[in-house]
Amino acid sequence: MLCYNERLQTTKTAANRYLRLNNMEKMRTIPFIALLLSPCALFADLPDPCGWAYQLQNTVPQQVVANPTFNVKVTDYSSNGAASGEYTQQEVLDMKQSGKSLLAYLSIGEAETYRFYWQGSWNGNPPAWLGPFNPNFPDNYKVRYWMPEWQDIIFSYLDRILAQGFDGIYLDLIDAYLFWETENPDSDKDMIAFVDTLAGYAAANGAPDFVIVPQNGEFITVSPGVTATEADNYYSTIDAIGVESVFFRGGAQVNNPYNPETVRIVQLDEYLIRGKPVFSCEYITDDSLIAIYLDTAAAYSYMPYHSTQDLDSLRDGQCDFTSVAAAAPAAPRTAAFQLEPSITRSGTTIAFARAFGETGALRETRALGVYSVTGRLVRDLTARVAGASGAPRIVWDGRDRNGRSVAAGTYFVRWAGQSRSSTERLVIIR
Repeated sequence: MLCYNERLQTTKTAANRYLRLNNMEKMRTIPFIALLLSPCALFADLPDPCGWAYQLQNTVPQQVVANPTFNVKVTDYSSNGAASGEYTQQEVLDMKQSGKSLLAYLSIGEAETYRFYWQGSWNGNPPAWLGPFNPNFPDNYKVRYWMPEWQDIIFSYLDRILAQGFDGIYLDLIDAYLFWETENPDSDKDMIAFVDTLAGYAAANGAPDFVIVPQNGEFITVSPGVTATEADNYYSTIDAIGVESVFFRGGAQVNNPYNPETVRIVQLDEYLIRGKPVFSCEYITDDSLIAIYLDTAAAYSYMPYHSTQDLDSLRDGQCDFTSVAAAAPAAPRTAAFQLEPSITRSGTTIAFARAFGETGALRETRALGVYSVTGRLVRDLTARVAGASGAPRIVWDGRDRNGRSVAAGTYFVRWAGQSRSSTERLVIIR
């Protein structure tokens, strides 16, 4: 996906303002919003094109400098994870001056035994904030991140990152709140508060434009204990979101089958709507899977990156890929209708095309309905269009079959005739 300077004229603030205006029909698709709010807009001082790279081990600054395929680089603050391998200010500066924005990886939901802060005595005499080890990563231990003692450790970690000159932090283990929800019913609120505190700490220490990007944990904004105000604050605090393994899932460490997790995709729409780019990483190396991934990422306006789970080598960014779909000539398509608007806070009008109506196909209508992303029929509108001619305009009020306003999220409006059908995506925001 290419990003050009002329697209940067519409900023995050402007796009959010558009969402509040009545003429929302001018913004017909999530990809359009994401284009305006791409990482080029987030890191607007960078040259074109825009892509990202995610490497936590074996980062060589000279390789980063020489690679032109990405403008955003997530890396560890250290070449070996320990204090002995910390990048110097000059190394960080060299990478930045090559046109890269650098985000330092920072795990705030688990402690890592190879970090500078780890004390050997904790193995036999753990502090109150230290929880059990992670069986999937034995060098990692769960932490009670809401406790001041752990937060002080993270602040000291952040001091090092700030001193090195990084542009921001890439926060891992946001979803640790799920592990602690039985012990701490406010674990979701506490994680949101911690992220906000980290942003405030950076601003208070000379980095008011410090970039905050959480990895995963996208459902924290709809966690039962989180209020709408707290969710809005979280969206305001972060600048983007990183996600792993949304499209390729299974038991293998690499090259799992294409198996998109729809519920995550729907939730990530909420971030795109609010102007937060989605940095997507899939652990695939097979060329056929990569081709599917690039097409899919383009369709959802995610910034794609693919690697192995170890994240121990630098792969090219995907800023300038040409997807299979983009390379192939577009098949002719006559839409039966359009949604006015397709992004809305309430309902929409299903506006059938006059030329389509003149064919008599509307009189052959078998079904018209609004469906959830899982395929559940939310509202049956067939009776309103069956037998109609011309170019009918069917108003849907945003309510389900029981008269209740539907929840925010992605829906599909589908019309089916005897020999053809047409589907359009609708996004409800609250």
